[in-house]
Amino acid sequence: MSAAGLGLLASKLARGAGRLMHPLRAQLYTVRNIMPTAAEPTLKSIAEIGYREVETDHASVPRIAPILNNYGLKPVSCRYHSR
Repeated sequence: MSAAGLGLLASKLARGAGRLMHPLRAQLYTVRNIMPTAAEPTLKSIAEIGYREVETDHASVPRIAPILNNYGLKPVSCRYHSR
């Protein structure tokens, strides 16, 4: 590929760098220690950062579903724990 071709490719990539193809997704496991006592402010902050989708655990869905709706977060995947 010529230098001009590489420059064109780089400029196209740079223009698209600010656009995401899919919504950002947060894994709520990363905030598992604060969710039991601070679900509302935690999910609000996650939404404010720019996340639109979350992965949660099966047991939390009924409790946090209304909060997710309030902040426009969508639970798109779920972990199941076997006992």
